[in-house]
Amino acid sequence: MSQKLGAKGDFAAAYVIAHEVGHHIQKILGLMDGQRVDNKASVQIELQADCLAGVWAQQTEQKQKSVEPGDIDEAIRAASAFGDERLQKMSRGEVMPDSFTHGSSAQRVSAFKQGYSGGNAKSCLK
Repeated sequence: MSQKLGAKGDFAAAYVIAHEVGHHIQKILGLMDGQRVDNKASVQIELQADCLAGVWAQQTEQKQKSVEPGDIDEAIRAASAFGDERLQKMSRGEVMPDSFTHGSSAQRVSAFKQGYSGGNAKSCLK
């Protein structure tokens, strides 16, 4: 992740874990039950998980006071690094927006920031 995508730092790794925990939260809340998952739906699921990762970051900062200067920037760089256009460009040499399954870098950063600024899961469930 650090070498290939430039997503460096411990908080970048924590963002990835928080994103995956976001998927677990989606399952617990039944947000993916019976949902037909085409590319558009897949992008929405992934962006919601990014938003939930932002909520985690905000809650960690507020309650545990363990977020250090630069940590949020690391998470934002990681969210950007995992944008479909970046990954497609690296793997295929071209970008095909109709085949996105996780969202663009800008969408992923925006979703993380939405959760971070909202500070609770309700900000991601709209």
